[in-house]
Amino acid sequence: MDKEEKKTFVQLLLFAIALAIIVAVGLHNRKKYFSEINVEFEVTEGWITSYNDRRFSDNGHNRIIGYSYSVGGILYSRKAVTEKFFIECEDLSELCKKKRFRVAYSKKDPSKSLIDFNTEVQGLSKIEKPKDVFGFR
Repeated sequence: MDKEEKKTFVQLLLFAIALAIIVAVGLHNRKKYFSEINVEFEVTEGWITSYNDRRFSDNGHNRIIGYSYSVGGILYSRKAVTEKFFIECEDLSELCKKKRFRVAYSKKDPSKSLIDFNTEVQGLSKIEKPKDVFGFR
């Protein structure tokens, strides 16, 4: 291996190590976020506030959905990435705005939440609390 090939190899190796660290930190932070909510959580209803379909972009094929929910009269908002497709939400129609989903939030910090796009709760008088937040986003 000549000097230039060694330099290129070292650069690629450093790039791969940096990328692995970034991915590991991201996964650790995501797991920590889920764990913080899963320890002690309550549920409420949330509604879609924004819908960005990335299926036809260079970035990917998922949707970034913004949602809001209220705890103790305080409004919170967050965005979640999901594979779920809501055709009625592409233009945030009235039908979309009426949809309500189960949101789990941390008792310690209600600004930390996850949403369950598989469980619609509009019209329910009581939202069932699951045993954990598996399947939430």
